[in-house]
Amino acid sequence: RYDQFFSNVCFYRNFSDPVGEVHLITYGAYMCGPDCSYNLTQYWNIVESSEISQPFELSLRRFGWSELGSPLTQPYYTADGYIEQYYDNVVLYAPQDDLSQVRFRPLSLWMGIPVEELVPINHHEQLVFYKVNDPLGHNVPLFFDHFIAEHGGRDLAGNPISETRQISDTLLRQCFETYCLLYD
Repeated sequence: RYDQFFSNVCFYRNFSDPVGEVHLITYGAYMCGPDCSYNLTQYWNIVESSEISQPFELSLRRFGWSELGSPLTQPYYTADGYIEQYYDNVVLYAPQDDLSQVRFRPLSLWMGIPVEELVPINHHEQLVFYKVNDPLGHNVPLFFDHFIAEHGGRDLAGNPISETRQISDTLLRQCFETYCLLYD
């Protein structure tokens, strides 16, 4: 969300809010809490979050990325000539002269998530085949494919590095070069 702090009030707008919708942060509720004991930790987390610059926020809205979490670092210049910033779930970067060209660093690969062997196409009606090295690649469930298409496409996700795996009774995971998706 966007926050704008003033001396006595703070306004905010969620990325998902319609244009023109603005809310007022209730400082009293944050400071006092339900039992009227000071909740300073939460208050200072809110204040400190406003101090982080977010140069990629227009691009994030354009791609519909509200799931990235909060920025963890200030944006900074990298040795390869980009501006980069860490978020809870991705690392963003873009050329210094065109922040609209935001991309994701290959965080899954950087974290050492194993790259699985490529497989042949599975012609199941609920799968889409992402060709990586003709004729091999990885099979992607339609629900992951739709999410990727609605959030910047394969260009941002990178190639899949695994097949879909069942993590628990209800949780599925598939990793791509820049992020992993979970389905519950």
